[in-house]
Amino acid sequence: MAHKDLREFTKALQSGSDLITIDDEVDWDQELAGIGRLSCERDGPAFMFNNVKDYAGWRAGRVPPRSAASRSPDWQEPASPHNP
Repeated sequence: MAHKDLREFTKALQSGSDLITIDDEVDWDQELAGIGRLSCERDGPAFMFNNVKDYAGWRAGRVPPRSAASRSPDWQEPASPHNP
């Protein structure tokens, strides 16, 4: 099922308990990449990082390649301006 935008897709992930949202500041190189890799290795959930170090106002998402969320063609490791 195609989603019209990232907000709609994240709501679908949240409703299925397939998304973990992290509001604490994470380092884009060390923490974000490491969490994404572990999630991929363990077929874990999708993550939305709302506070990425050195990228104020932006957020980033990671979806493991074998997760249910990644089967959607709309989710390709997006980064977008954070507009709560």
